[in-house]
Amino acid sequence: MSRAGPDTLLQLQPLLAALRKIPGLTETKPGIFYIKRLPMLHFHQTDAGVVADLKRVLPVPGGFDRFAAATAPAQRKLIAETALRCRQLQSEKRP
Repeated sequence: MSRAGPDTLLQLQPLLAALRKIPGLTETKPGIFYIKRLPMLHFHQTDAGVVADLKRVLPVPGGFDRFAAATAPAQRKLIAETALRCRQLQSEKRP
């Protein structure tokens, strides 16, 4: 499985545009997003289609959960979950 290339990312432009609007989420490279210096979200091209790996944040930031990203309903779910996890990370009080 490889990271999503330019052609795949071109197909995801509406999704990427929505993700860029999430407060605190920064796109460091095309299709690769960070928050608070943590890798938060990136995309892969698989035989089954495009998937997104989204950082697990509770109980502590850890591995990634995989989300489908090829259909409009899947993209809406990914946007909502990304926004939720970003809010959770931003509300954490760290020493």
